[in-house]
Amino acid sequence: MTSFEPKISIVINNYNYEKYIGVAIQSALDQTYENVEIIVVDDGSTDGSIEIIKGYSNIKAIFKKNGGQVSAINEGFSIATGELIIFLDSDDYLFANACCEVVRKYTKAHSMISYKLQLCNEQGFLRDEFLPSIDLLESNHLDFIIKYGYFQTAPMSGAAYSAKFLANHLPFDTSRCGWIDHLLTFTAPIYGEISSVNYALGAYRIGHSSLSEHAKISLNKLRKNLLASDLYAEKISESLASEKNILIKKNKILGPYHWKERYISFVVDNENHPFVDDSRLMLAYNCIVKFMLWPQIGFTKKIKNILQISTMVVLSREKIILAVGKMTNINLKA
Repeated sequence: MTSFEPKISIVINNYNYEKYIGVAIQSALDQTYENVEIIVVDDGSTDGSIEIIKGYSNIKAIFKKNGGQVSAINEGFSIATGELIIFLDSDDYLFANACCEVVRKYTKAHSMISYKLQLCNEQGFLRDEFLPSIDLLESNHLDFIIKYGYFQTAPMSGAAYSAKFLANHLPFDTSRCGWIDHLLTFTAPIYGEISSVNYALGAYRIGHSSLSEHAKISLNKLRKNLLASDLYAEKISESLASEKNILIKKNKILGPYHWKERYISFVVDNENHPFVDDSRLMLAYNCIVKFMLWPQIGFTKKIKNILQISTMVVLSREKIILAVGKMTNINLKA
């Protein structure tokens, strides 16, 4: 248990979530840890969110034009005064003990405290499912990043970052696409220590009957995600070089599912594929090697994915398109 009580800033970013924003704010207000400030950034909502936010007098509120989640995070960070910062999505909520449990792990050497999130439905009722589904990594985060470029973690609401660490990345350039939570999480071990809480300290809301249904994406969204992951890999590579004098190309950092989805993008619609230097054989090679080496994928899944990738090498484009719907979460019709 730490002998000090660092201030925690809970920054809630919101856009048109009038159904949930009150729950998120109340969960921040209900923290059993006392040294907390609550900042709500509304990113140009057009529903009833603004009126709900204005109903709370004991928070800091920012109302801005719509600019996207990264711009909202930049705004919240600019006025946050906490030593630790939690970026809470407005459709998620924290459990009352979240900040207490974070502080139990925290020292000034930390850049991040990571914790699990429990899935809940649209009404907020908790399910017996968690993100991630496996245990969070307890140690050797930097070694894992250097070797694999990635480790299992919860989405944005599942981490508390030190403000000192965040200053290395924020404000982030909003003209560049990016999964800001991945960028922050996977560079955090380069700048400081990481600790994990291997149980849920908050809830992650999904609106479908299952997580697999919730995860279905269009080809257009998949390509945006591919560009985003390419960006965070670039940032990891740059941070390793500048902070640790370790030179690793970004392609080595990218994980197996990135390469699999990138391969599908290339094959099904090469004309609009966003990576001009890709080739079919290069993508297949990276897929197979990454799945073979990846430690957080079970043997059965490794074999299944390697067989799928190997099959796609010899199938025609038309047959791959027919197979994609069965093999992946990509909806080519959306």
